[in-house]
Amino acid sequence: MCKVTIVIPVYNTGLYLKRAIESCLIQTLRDIEIIIVNDGSTDNSLEIAKEYESYDDRVKVVSTENRGLSEARNTGLELAKGKYVYFLDSDDWIEAEAIEQCYNHAAKNNLDLVLFDSKVSVEELREFSKEINLDAYKRDHIIDNPYTVMSGRQFVELYADKRGTLLPAWLVFADRKFLTDNYLRFLPGAYYEDVAFHFSCMMAAERIMYIPRAFHTRTYRDGSIMTSGLSVRKVCSIYEITKELYSSLTMYGKEHDHLWTNYLIRLTRNLYRTVLGNVTRKDIETCRPYSAEILRLQKEAVILYYKVLSLTGEKPGIIRRTLEFIEEVVTPFGWISEEIINIAREVVSKRDKIIYKIFGSLPLNEEKKKIGIYGSGKHAEYILRKYKEMLGDIKADLVFIDTYKKSFHDKFYNYDIINIDDLKTVDISEIIILSYLYEDEMYNNIVSRYGNKYKIHKIYNGDKEPIDSGNYLKIYNRLNRYYSFGRKRIILMYTPLHTNIGDHMIAEASFKFFAGYLPDYEVSEITSKQYANYRDAVVYQTNVDDIVVITGGGFIGSLWPSGQYVYEIVKDFPDNKIVILPQTMYFNENEEGERHKKLANEIFNKHRDLSICWREEISLSRSREYIGENVKCYLMPDMALTLNYSHEQRQREGILLCLRSDREGLLSDIQKRAIKEYFLNKGEIVNESCMRWDVPIKQEHRDEVIKSKINEIKSHKLVITDTLHCMISCAISGTPCIAIDNISSKVKGVYSTWLKDIKYIRFVSSYEDIFSIYYDSWEELHKKNYYTKNYEEYLKRLANIIKGER
Repeated sequence: MCKVTIVIPVYNTGLYLKRAIESCLIQTLRDIEIIIVNDGSTDNSLEIAKEYESYDDRVKVVSTENRGLSEARNTGLELAKGKYVYFLDSDDWIEAEAIEQCYNHAAKNNLDLVLFDSKVSVEELREFSKEINLDAYKRDHIIDNPYTVMSGRQFVELYADKRGTLLPAWLVFADRKFLTDNYLRFLPGAYYEDVAFHFSCMMAAERIMYIPRAFHTRTYRDGSIMTSGLSVRKVCSIYEITKELYSSLTMYGKEHDHLWTNYLIRLTRNLYRTVLGNVTRKDIETCRPYSAEILRLQKEAVILYYKVLSLTGEKPGIIRRTLEFIEEVVTPFGWISEEIINIAREVVSKRDKIIYKIFGSLPLNEEKKKIGIYGSGKHAEYILRKYKEMLGDIKADLVFIDTYKKSFHDKFYNYDIINIDDLKTVDISEIIILSYLYEDEMYNNIVSRYGNKYKIHKIYNGDKEPIDSGNYLKIYNRLNRYYSFGRKRIILMYTPLHTNIGDHMIAEASFKFFAGYLPDYEVSEITSKQYANYRDAVVYQTNVDDIVVITGGGFIGSLWPSGQYVYEIVKDFPDNKIVILPQTMYFNENEEGERHKKLANEIFNKHRDLSICWREEISLSRSREYIGENVKCYLMPDMALTLNYSHEQRQREGILLCLRSDREGLLSDIQKRAIKEYFLNKGEIVNESCMRWDVPIKQEHRDEVIKSKINEIKSHKLVITDTLHCMISCAISGTPCIAIDNISSKVKGVYSTWLKDIKYIRFVSSYEDIFSIYYDSWEELHKKNYYTKNYEEYLKRLANIIKGER
């Protein structure tokens, strides 16, 4: 027996094989064997391997027919004589001291597995090499206890959430007896076999150690197994690996261990997103002849996923999570079978049964028994009402518990409320916690004060899906629509969560436009934060037939960082129809501006189906100059111009100054002061404001915030502004306004293109022109004004652009 066996599976890697073999031969640990498994290569790989075998007796070459990487690794493992085994891909290599370092740690500490990191080497000619994360296989910044012996369970528990559990087999140095005793093999005939191998190793391992060294180097090259295009075999492998994960879970008796069931769910979803994250139209056509088989495997995967979720306990949340998984499974190809819809229907029907079972376990139907209810808000109210609907009247006597309220000062539906510190004053033996957000905190509040005195009922047990949530139903209805009418979905991308009210007006108007002109389409919103934080998931959950609509605004160019995300979105969805809602284009006259011009030209022209709407003539002109005529461009009104808040008029008084203090503003502080003093000297009340809210604006608060700002604006008889959406707010609310241009000329552009015929809106070229206006003769200052602009012709055209109709 030698100390270590290195197994190198080989298939047509003659260009790289010498480097891999030589990296093994120069190992500082000499007592090794190198088993090269030639998996039916048709190039010169076998000749290269044989040459090394002829002059170094540590090298052994085995040839088989082409059966895939898994079988080649398994063959090497069966032939291995080393106490430890390491699997090296034939296009990669290892550092000279790698095997000795791993062996020493393993032997000294009696380890099952030694884990380490990898560097990345990218071929220069590789088309998308710039997009590869060179630190993808390094985790020394994540794992804070290297060289520590722990079990696989401990390792997963500590580092799965931190992305510290890397999957590739070439990052694992294993005890051969550990592998054979636990029947650890690679799934034959499947891609992504490392996922299942890793999962089984982690469940079985009692002693593992992580070494914070990049002993391995991975080669990214065109034509390798993992970097080549999607194939039917790869698609089918996803579902086969899912079944293998479940088989391993049950084989090791871990099906009731929530850590392992949750880890299985994580690995499954990550695998789907990794492999099917960028399915192209070409991929779909390649797989279409095999759609029946793929749909069958998808059905099995959904059933299995629901089964695994159910192992974590019967909770309302598993219904939504299953439906989310169904949507993720069917999205990449856009196919949905009757069988899968029936599964979705069956899953939804189980939700009330789960809730009934939860309610049935509560001691609420026992007469003359006093029960404490911890929680007295709207959610508790709903739960108790739902209980009555399902099980009938509550017969127990209730007392409500609150963390902050004084005892017996308030009532909750005629029941007493008692402070948690006064529980000893009432005769209760059981407490029901009615909160999904603070369940654990409330549980600890009781136990920390009273120990095990009370029997505590938790209706959620960690489930974060409130019983009154309707999210599951939205997904279910969406799936039914896809099945019945086909996939008609618009994704409104990069909507705001920041404080700029103008951008929220655009988003609000966009949704009204979709509802009015594209009612047959399902509209999903992806905020700027969601795209930035969950970019891979967003791409994965988008089908090539989904229409990507990028929100409007003024951020194409070099003025604002948001423009960079427009480029990223266009690159992320090369096969989708993309429509950019009315925008402004502006490039600074500097090196950065020139860089952005080239970037916009390159990215926009490369896309197969991109339409851009510009909200002023000047941006349309810039587009033709910088991007060219190949990209479809249209002149469209800013979406906010389609809103109307002028129906209700009110008494107006005073002057409102809404002037910029950011990089878009052209006015100096002295000029702003001069405007203010001018109106003060005329005896006017002068107020100052801006188009920003005090805090970031959530989607559910948009309408409220916009109306609040509009009401502030329309309470003044005149507004002076150099902010585009303040001018627009004045227009759509019937408020007289004097507008001054900004750095990108968008104020002047929108005024000239869309608003110059509105008499209560005026534009001045210089702030000094404000002083020469005859305000007494400006009739609109002294009467009610109504916004009567009609953009229906443009909105119909925009709808046709989105639908792909002329």
